Amino acid sequence: MVALVRHYTMIAIAQQAGPFPAVGQRLSRLSGMDGLVLVDALASIMGHEEKELCKPGHLAMVLVLDTATTITGSRERACRLPLMDYLADKMCALCYERAWYAKLGGCIAIKFLFERMDLRWVLERQFNFLKALLFVMMDLTGEVSSGAVDMARSNLEKMLRHCAAPIDSTSVEENQVADLVSTQEKSIYDVTHELVRQVTSPNKYVRDQAIHCLKVLAELTDRTVTDVMAPHKDVLADMIPPKKHLLRHQPVNAQIGLMDGNTFCTTLSPRLFTIDLKVMEHKVFFTELLALCEQDDANLQKLPCYKNVINLVPLRQSALRALAACHYMPECRDKIFNVLYKSLQSTTAEIAETSFECMRSFIAGFQIDMEMVHQVMRQLLLNLGDYRNLNLSLIQRLAYLAQLFSNVFSEKLCEQLLQHLKKWLEVAIVTQKQASAGGNKAGGQEQLKVAAAIVDLFHRIPTATARFIELLCKLVLTTERALAVEPGSLLRDPLRRYLGRFPSETLDIFLQEQYAKDGQWSRYVEFLLQHKEGDVFRSALQGKTEKLIAMMTGNTTSTNQLVQLGIQQAPVTNAAEKAEIQFWAIRFTFILTKRCPAWIAGQQQ
Repeated sequence: MVALVRHYTMIAIAQQAGPFPAVGQRLSRLSGMDGLVLVDALASIMGHEEKELCKPGHLAMVLVLDTATTITGSRERACRLPLMDYLADKMCALCYERAWYAKLGGCIAIKFLFERMDLRWVLERQFNFLKALLFVMMDLTGEVSSGAVDMARSNLEKMLRHCAAPIDSTSVEENQVADLVSTQEKSIYDVTHELVRQVTSPNKYVRDQAIHCLKVLAELTDRTVTDVMAPHKDVLADMIPPKKHLLRHQPVNAQIGLMDGNTFCTTLSPRLFTIDLKVMEHKVFFTELLALCEQDDANLQKLPCYKNVINLVPLRQSALRALAACHYMPECRDKIFNVLYKSLQSTTAEIAETSFECMRSFIAGFQIDMEMVHQVMRQLLLNLGDYRNLNLSLIQRLAYLAQLFSNVFSEKLCEQLLQHLKKWLEVAIVTQKQASAGGNKAGGQEQLKVAAAIVDLFHRIPTATARFIELLCKLVLTTERALAVEPGSLLRDPLRRYLGRFPSETLDIFLQEQYAKDGQWSRYVEFLLQHKEGDVFRSALQGKTEKLIAMMTGNTTSTNQLVQLGIQQAPVTNAAEKAEIQFWAIRFTFILTKRCPAWIAGQQQ
């Protein structure tokens, strides 16, 4: 194969760059072997269903380039051959074939071309490569691609990084530097123009990749994304916001593209476009966004464009993001806040999650009026009067609000949540026992999920201070004992996240004699120390060497100051309990030694 490839390459070079090159009329009178047949064969095997053939195809392209470089004297001259242009055209054409395997072959070939060919040649064809790779992403969305879409995305970024990087003048002749820089500027201009055009693409993959590539270009050229896009602003002038057509007159995927493009351009710093409600088109767009967020599915599906749409969630998510990006309009803030808060209460998890993200970005843009927050949250907090009102949806809403408006949650509310947790854990124990009596071992799981969600709230609420540690731990560990579950308990991780805020205080409580002698409490300490996110607990224990020594030697580890001063007697422990405490002290030391090898080396005691 090697000899055959070299032979056809030499024929093509002789025909195209020999003493009598086959150009013009000579090309039509050419007789004998056609060197370009080699490229046709390469295109056939790169686009073949059997992808193992891509390996010899790749080797053949290497041989073609090496042979041409050797004969012509340099890679730059080799790339000037019409043979290389034909090779690029045929490989790009593979990306436009119907089958995914042909597209994958085209992506592999394009990767070889931009990595191995001369930079000037690549810059002159970068736009063609970009169009081919974007088409692969667009055409294979939602279809079997066997990695073709991922390869197109990674190739696009690699190509941009290769072509947009500052040119190293030391590796180029002086008289060619200015010309190469000029070629690079023109190539990057054309590529940026196309990427800006795709910011509002109806295809999510293409849209996201275009936005990512613009950020990459901004990084490589050390400018803001706004500066990169500004020369091509006119491309988006009629679409951000839409001027010639109403949003609902477009197909659903086109609507999502327009809204996401609007969100991106109006959230740049500095903003590329600004919505002004004094302009009629802008006002219409804003009104349509509000309608998409506020109306229920039944009303929306009465409109012709949504009649056959089964899932309206992506459309609503894009509308919420576009609406949240309008935080710079003071006259609309109250209306936007109410819409986002209403969506936050949605029973659809994706809508609630998006509303939370939008609300966070929305309130980050200005100083929120806390009185308005108190008003809208009052009804929600009233629902907490009865523990039976709590469900996973309501608790998730509370979790979002705790992250957004943490100062609204008081210590009194934490105490109320603790009482509700106690009730739910009692119900879980009773339900599990009743289910076990009936032969069903999985009873009480739903109640435990609610209880775990309540525990998970505590690490999000700043007013949940260290005074709740002992109460929470008693409730959780008592329930685990009653249910005979430990390693698989749903309550463990939520409790760990809360205790992670107070690692030192947690260990002070757990290492006291009254708890250290209880194997269940000590096993939970072991769980905290062994956990992959247990660095805070390991670091805290390293600073409590004297407590470990006291546990090993049988001295008191009580945090009661009266006991420490000798005024009050330490808790009485028998020989078996002391042995248990010593065992766990040695066990904790062993875990620290394994996890933090440098710690034991520095101990002098």
